[in-house]
Amino acid sequence: MIAALTAGQTQPQKLLLASLSPYFSRDMVSFRADWRKNIGERRYKDFQSYNFEEMADNLPSNTTIFYGTKEGEMYPALKSTCEDAAKISSSKLTAVIDAPHDISHPNYQKAIINSLN
Repeated sequence: MIAALTAGQTQPQKLLLASLSPYFSRDMVSFRADWRKNIGERRYKDFQSYNFEEMADNLPSNTTIFYGTKEGEMYPALKSTCEDAAKISSSKLTAVIDAPHDISHPNYQKAIINSLN
């Protein structure tokens, strides 16, 4: 999340993002009340300050966004965030086959290495 939010200021030559957070201001309207209570009011307000469109607009064109297909099934909002960010920013979107929400999964590792070659 930090890399995505600061890409406009840091101007990286290449940016690899995995499992983008589905917690931006646009998502707070559908945020479940029990989750809001669990994360606390301060963190909820913090999420409200993250502007998704601004973040996506500031991603460099040489960005690759990854998400695992299994994590996309488990967390549809995460998958949508990755897809929307790639579309807005013209970034490359890579769906990592059979990968859960775990960047150490071998399929994730292979996809990341392949994107660097």
